[in-house]
Amino acid sequence: ALVKQVQVDLLKSEQYDYVSLADIQAHSTLKTNLFDHIFVFQNYPMDTPPVQEQPAGEQDFVVTTVKGTEQTSFGLNVFMGLSGSRLFVKLNYNAEAYQDESMKQLIRHLTAILEQIAETPDMRLAEIELASEAEKHQLLETFNATAAEYPQDQPIHTLFEEQADRTPEAVAVVFEAVQLTYGQLNAKANQLAHELRSRGVGADQIVGIMADRSVEMIVGILAILKAGGAYMPIDPAYPPDRMTYMLEDSGANLLLIYGGNVEVPLAYVGTVLNLADASLYTGEPENLPAISGASDLAYVIYTSGSTGQPKGVMVEHRGITNMMTALQRQYPCGE
Repeated sequence: ALVKQVQVDLLKSEQYDYVSLADIQAHSTLKTNLFDHIFVFQNYPMDTPPVQEQPAGEQDFVVTTVKGTEQTSFGLNVFMGLSGSRLFVKLNYNAEAYQDESMKQLIRHLTAILEQIAETPDMRLAEIELASEAEKHQLLETFNATAAEYPQDQPIHTLFEEQADRTPEAVAVVFEAVQLTYGQLNAKANQLAHELRSRGVGADQIVGIMADRSVEMIVGILAILKAGGAYMPIDPAYPPDRMTYMLEDSGANLLLIYGGNVEVPLAYVGTVLNLADASLYTGEPENLPAISGASDLAYVIYTSGSTGQPKGVMVEHRGITNMMTALQRQYPCGE
């Protein structure tokens, strides 16, 4: 019965043996970009351009390049087949999408695969080397020659303070109709940082911040860093259980909030400060003595938790300083 059913199914499927790619595309719900590349192995005799015959007795691997043009409906077509005792490969590609050098590299890699298989037929697939020694050197050495100088001994907020000294009147942050210059932002963050430090915030202490997008959110983040702590962003849209877990798991006993949509989870027993409270900004506007260094925490951000409970990823100042220095060097935006 099973064999008979397999035969019935096989006969039914034969009506689709010669469905064209165009028909497949037409019947697909994805009307464009269903596939960009095609690989075809042609197992019937093909006429190919003549190539120089090898002297009798020689079994060397020979590659002959034949150029031509042919219209193609796809970005890259790879045709492979047999012509007598020879294997041929033909590439048709969109020259506007692919560079000639990329196609030459593809041929080099394919040639390397065939040479190794011909030399060692019983080798494992994992043992096949695509890249040549020159390519390996380029990938491992040349492309990785990215060493560069950066202020690796400074926390990120001291670099902001230096920028504020250089351009105090330049606009630093804008949200809707509200904006602060570098001088104003630095001074306001300093005032809040004094308050946070008086409440015990110090190096590597995590402070939660749950705020709607606003200027105050930036002030709060900078203030936490200036006080020496590490900020932990919490999206106000998170479920209360997730908020509670993050606050408990991180050990954050201080939470900064701002915005009408923010609701503190009932289970949280730490101190909550509202960034809209004007009394938080009565301290001195001068920079605080730094108590955190490049190896101290700058922030903690939690993963999505799609495979279980979310996990906090701890990032030090040195990593942010490295990244921001590289971005400034690559995309200079003035002094």
